Amino acid sequence: MSEQEEKFVHFVSCITWLNNAWQILNVIPTQSENSFIGPAFRFTLVEYCKPYKLSHGVSKKFKLDTSLIPKEHLPLHERIISSRDQVHAH
Repeated sequence: MSEQEEKFVHFVSCITWLNNAWQILNVIPTQSENSFIGPAFRFTLVEYCKPYKLSHGVSKKFKLDTSLIPKEHLPLHERIISSRDQVHAH
């Protein structure tokens, strides 16, 4: 696979992961009695973080940068990434 193809696959994967996180976050408020809300929320955090962590392709490593995250939301983004790294995915 070429570097361009790997970049495309990573980009499509990022869209999928972020959409998964968004969809789960929209379902959680409707499921207040569901015992899986806690695990679903933790899974959502992990899905959200995947695009911003290194993805090891054959020819290169890829990750989204934070340039499109509004500056006022960067502290929250960093807290989510830190929480994923320290608690939810390890």
